[in-house]
Amino acid sequence: MKSWFSSFRLPRIAVMFALCGSAVFACQGSSKPEKLTLSYSANINATLVYVALEKGFFAREGLDVKATPCAFGKLALQNLLAGKADVCTVADTPVALSIIAGDPLMIFASIQTSSSNEAIVARADRGIEHVADLRGRRLGVTVGTTTQYVAYVVLLSRGVAENEVTFVNMNPADMPQALASGQVDAVATWNPTIETLRRHLGKNARLFGADLSYTETMCVVAQGDWLKAHPEAERRFLRALVDASAFVRDHDGEARVLVARLLGIDQSILDSIWGIFSFRVALGQGFLVDLEDQARWLVDLSGNRKVMPGFLAHFDTSGLESVDPGAVDIIH
Repeated sequence: MKSWFSSFRLPRIAVMFALCGSAVFACQGSSKPEKLTLSYSANINATLVYVALEKGFFAREGLDVKATPCAFGKLALQNLLAGKADVCTVADTPVALSIIAGDPLMIFASIQTSSSNEAIVARADRGIEHVADLRGRRLGVTVGTTTQYVAYVVLLSRGVAENEVTFVNMNPADMPQALASGQVDAVATWNPTIETLRRHLGKNARLFGADLSYTETMCVVAQGDWLKAHPEAERRFLRALVDASAFVRDHDGEARVLVARLLGIDQSILDSIWGIFSFRVALGQGFLVDLEDQARWLVDLSGNRKVMPGFLAHFDTSGLESVDPGAVDIIH
């Protein structure tokens, strides 16, 4: 009999989005659609991308989008920096790290926020009932992602120093088996892995993170030179995402079914966590403050007391202001 973790796998998108082609655009005129390469996180936080692709919103805006899914946003950002993508979706922690490293990233929208999408999952039968019990234990994280930052915030909130815990770097897909086999005593991860682990562990599951003073933000970024050269493509891309946000708002049930199917997530799991996500195209002051908070943590972690980067200079508000002025509340 297979153990519960042997069948666990990351969601995979097994279809190409045919509606991204020029067929839908043809009804709007004879102009050729503009090509754009997109690397995105194959997870719930990129929902607006899936909807825009599946429903043909990019094509309707005159974009021929070649989309490449990645297991998580850090990998999508690596594609962007390697010149394999024009635009990518990625969460806040990899963005903060990249900007600190001097990469010429420009953030031109956020597409999802959640204050409950990350947590540390531990097993009570390992003697872990409270965060303080993680002292001297092995904690699985994906270094350079939001899970590493969430682990820091959770530990800090209960007075546990980072050097009191042994961090084990691993891919999210490997975490369930690592937790089940005892390779690690707990994991810091995101949904749907959290909900999957909670269901399999049952009363043995201990979750730490519900009281986090942290909001995950999934954003869309590009390199500065690309944005300067393609202002109209940026606006078209944003309009498609705004349309996708309206679709999710107005067709909630259909959106859930679409996302569950594309990601290979059990519908009941998706439905149980759907409410923790907000899918809106925006640029908010809170996101800027969060990046500054993470930068202070990262600078302390590295021991390099370099001058903090000016994150505001890495926000491009012009595109979203032209598409939806009310969605921008960054002080600039």
